[in-house]
Amino acid sequence: MFTRELVDVTIIGAGVVGASIARELSKYELRVLLIDKNSEVGFGISKSSTANIIEKGGQIGALREGLIVSGNKMFDKLTKDLDVPLKWIGLLYLARNESEVKSLKEHKSNEKKYGFVEMIGRRELRKKEPNIAKDFIAALYNPRFGVVPSYELVPGLVENAQKNGVELLLDTEAKKIYQKDKRIIIESNEDSINSRFVINAAGLGAVKIARMVDKNISDALPQKEVILVLEKRTEGMVNHGIIDVRSGGAYINPRCAGTITLGMRGVTVDRDDDRNVPGERIQKIVQAAKRVIPAFSPRDIIKSFAGVCTQQPTRDKDYLIGPSKTVSSLINVRVGWGGLTSSPAIAKLVVKILIKQGLDLIKNPNFDPCRQGIPKIEELTDEKKKQLIKKDKRYGHIVCRCEHISEGEIVEAIKRGARTLDGVKGRTRAGMGRCQGGFCGPRVLQILSRELNLPVTKINKKGRGSELVRFKTKELLEEGESQ
Repeated sequence: MFTRELVDVTIIGAGVVGASIARELSKYELRVLLIDKNSEVGFGISKSSTANIIEKGGQIGALREGLIVSGNKMFDKLTKDLDVPLKWIGLLYLARNESEVKSLKEHKSNEKKYGFVEMIGRRELRKKEPNIAKDFIAALYNPRFGVVPSYELVPGLVENAQKNGVELLLDTEAKKIYQKDKRIIIESNEDSINSRFVINAAGLGAVKIARMVDKNISDALPQKEVILVLEKRTEGMVNHGIIDVRSGGAYINPRCAGTITLGMRGVTVDRDDDRNVPGERIQKIVQAAKRVIPAFSPRDIIKSFAGVCTQQPTRDKDYLIGPSKTVSSLINVRVGWGGLTSSPAIAKLVVKILIKQGLDLIKNPNFDPCRQGIPKIEELTDEKKKQLIKKDKRYGHIVCRCEHISEGEIVEAIKRGARTLDGVKGRTRAGMGRCQGGFCGPRVLQILSRELNLPVTKINKKGRGSELVRFKTKELLEEGESQ
């Protein structure tokens, strides 16, 4: 273990909130360090749950509500700067009878202060969603509801932050935090880090980090949400985010890549590592989807998974963002649902808090807000494909047939920091199609091995302990012969 020289700000957690804070701080002449216990950025809450949704207003909690409304307005410029896909799909709350229509009209009066919303009748509803069940008679429509792939957004934020001077340390878990000589010492499994300020944006681990300096931090039980992913051929089955008011929290959301997700409001669980997907929960989601979209078939499901998120950390279901009561240079950023939407606004709030706590800021004259995304061969015109393949023939070699991902895209993802199979998957979508990596997985494994100059036995799926190849068949044969 060695002691890292003093840095100005250390951010714990490279999820969407931590990455947003890192990028915001890179606008100033600071020494900023971003650390995460995982092997890839965005591998915590940001990887799953409803992390792809950009919500509108109307949330519980004054701070949370304000940050979501502000953050929502920032995404057009943010995604343009980072070259990340964004779709404003709009949200429809569906009603089957006059009683439900009356309820939605009351809801409308509450939501109007956050932007344009309108009640639409049966005819307009059918134009927007031709495939929904015929018994729906009206809907409340909010156009300021969007989707963005968090698995592209987080790497984009981190890449841009690094471009502007932020240092990244992965596989680095904070084990102990204490104050010494007006600085904070973070003892991790890898380094001892000296920092003037520390931002606790550790997501599910935020309570654990906060309690390292303040034992009286309130707990927040995690919530688990089961999500089903439909294959690409269902694209166009729905065009908007959809919520049936009588479905018990079930929703349907199209995604940027053409897939559709089905889910249901989360349930409280005892452990933040509870990723079990109960069959009865899947059945409830399927039944709710069938009631909205009769043409939907469970055969269209290609993946089911559970995402775990923290509950809102305060009794009034609000965010908790501010200095620790014990160590004022430790800023706790404890959020819950809506974290992706509010992340750019949270980053600006954290900067204001740091200034108030005594951090002097000088603008970085060389700050560049832009980042170029990985070229997507499937989305290019024929002429641009030819030009790209002429520069690098690997873009003409399709590795993932389901998603049409080329070897060139995979190699570029590795150059930008992917070190695991899931890291490549998130940055490129290789393995997200119908076969879920059954065909392309072994080839991606070989490419990772080649580009990282590591044996395949050292390549893993999502970090330490998830190695995909334990040994080579030849080694087993040789061992058997020696016995």
